[in-house]
Amino acid sequence: MKRFLLLLALVNAIIGTIILSQSSVKNPHGKLQWDCQDCHTTESWSEMRDSLLFDHATTGFALVGAHAAADCIGCHKEPVFRNVAVSCVDCHADQHNVNS
Repeated sequence: MKRFLLLLALVNAIIGTIILSQSSVKNPHGKLQWDCQDCHTTESWSEMRDSLLFDHATTGFALVGAHAAADCIGCHKEPVFRNVAVSCVDCHADQHNVNS
């Protein structure tokens, strides 16, 4: 019985260490509510999934029209995704010179 309890304590310690080490990894995108695997493959962090599990509409900025075909890096120049402007003139030239 003592051996079993000792083995159980050891397994719990190992699992606890793994969980703590995973939760302490700093996410380069800042605080996100999505899992890494929603966008990245398990083979490489730099490789993106062919079909993202992430729904951009949940951010309050749905990708419609030409935005749906844009590459992520086209808008997200920095890895912290919350640092993206959402006004049209932040990315597009003002054809009507309204903001001149």
